[in-house]
Amino acid sequence: MTPSQNRGASLDRANSRQADCRLPPRPSALSWRGWASPLVWTPLVLPSACALFAPTDVLHRWPLARALTTSIAEVFPRVVSTAKATQFPEVALLTYCLVILLWLPISLLYALQSHANYDYALPKARSMHFWTVKRHLGLLLGALLAPLLIFALTMMPGDPALYTGVTTKSRVGLAFMAFCCLWGASLLLGFQYGNVRLFIDLQLRRNDHE
Repeated sequence: MTPSQNRGASLDRANSRQADCRLPPRPSALSWRGWASPLVWTPLVLPSACALFAPTDVLHRWPLARALTTSIAEVFPRVVSTAKATQFPEVALLTYCLVILLWLPISLLYALQSHANYDYALPKARSMHFWTVKRHLGLLLGALLAPLLIFALTMMPGDPALYTGVTTKSRVGLAFMAFCCLWGASLLLGFQYGNVRLFIDLQLRRNDHE
């Protein structure tokens, strides 16, 4: 690296530190805007908790669970055959129905967080020099992957995983995959709001800030 490049890199780091000093305070992790908000994580872990701890005959014991799965199965009948492919069909059916039910509300919560935290996210993004047009478009395409994750978990009989039996023979595997698919799909869809706003401010309105 040449001396001029070293000076340029040092200047970039100094500018980044100065930008960090001007950032609004980071939201508290446990507040409703924070990354560990109970408002988000409670519904996120609910399907996994069901997969781990619900009794094997949960639909016979809990009328509310039976009513929920019946209603969702009327709209998405494939979820029933997917659950029957497991060794614990009642638990799997309730888990899959909870994933389907909670996906959009959790995505909405992430979108609301993106809106509420935007005053922090925008200057932080400017200081990082990370967001390019390609990265914005790549994240935008992630929105197409979100429903595929939910579909793969809940409506494809068998395992949406690398090893046979991960979700069909193991309740721990089912809980893990339910969490990963629900979390990933909710993030990919929910943060599109922030992605689009950052694209407008960082790319389309770049000249306004130069």
